[in-house]
Amino acid sequence: MKSTFLLFGVLLLTITSFAQEQFIPPRPEHFTPVVDSVNVLTPKQESDLTQKIKRFEDSTGTQIGVVLLASLKGYDVESYAFQWFKKWQYGQNKNNNGVLLLAAINDRKVHIETGYGLEGAIPDALAKRIIEEHIKPNFKAINYHQGVDEAVDEMIKLASGETYTKESEEPVEWYWYLIVIVCFILLPFTLVILVIVWIVKAINKRTGGTTYTCKGVNKNSNNLGSTSTYSDSTDTTKRKYSDYSDYSDYSDKSSYSDYSDYSDSSGGSSGGGGASGDW
Repeated sequence: MKSTFLLFGVLLLTITSFAQEQFIPPRPEHFTPVVDSVNVLTPKQESDLTQKIKRFEDSTGTQIGVVLLASLKGYDVESYAFQWFKKWQYGQNKNNNGVLLLAAINDRKVHIETGYGLEGAIPDALAKRIIEEHIKPNFKAINYHQGVDEAVDEMIKLASGETYTKESEEPVEWYWYLIVIVCFILLPFTLVILVIVWIVKAINKRTGGTTYTCKGVNKNSNNLGSTSTYSDSTDTTKRKYSDYSDYSDYSDKSSYSDYSDYSDSSGGSSGGGGASGDW
């Protein structure tokens, strides 16, 4: 029974992928990186974007594609973008260093599909940030060219080895570095020193002498109620003295603590990944 369900699932996935490919046009002989089937870009905007992508491809070999569609025809944006990436074969075959930005304007869905060769430079988390911080705000404001242009700029930076940047992000103030140093370096070090000092004092206290004060009758003396003091630095228990018959007042003037439980508190041919979103 399980094998039947598994076979049915594989068959259904194959049929779905085949149906999706029927809506995806073949890659043209003269490849163009920008496909705008809904005419949301002006001819100049499309031309400028194409030239930017081609210059980057010529210098690095990395290929960027932009596809703007009207609808996904009921299919999932992630699988649709994957099938488009696979059919158009973005990037070099040996490096699989392509990336595709696909957006369905009427469905308000967008996906960035990256080849295996670019997963290190453009991981899914950064692809998601590009969508959230550049594409979605501009697409909501009907600034499609601005959103695509900013997204392409960020992908070019990441593919070139640069770190992700956003102009609206404020630089980290110097005092935050000071707080981190105090909290994670100086404070634990100080706590360790205090704990060591406490342990040393406790050990010294435990190894000190014990004083016993006894009142009674000394058999060898005529003085009744005389007081004698004995010191013992090893035995912390009450001792019996043969010279006295009456222990009317015995007191241990040293206090002890038990440290038995002490603990220290210091302490190309196919996509590899991507991200989706809507607006």
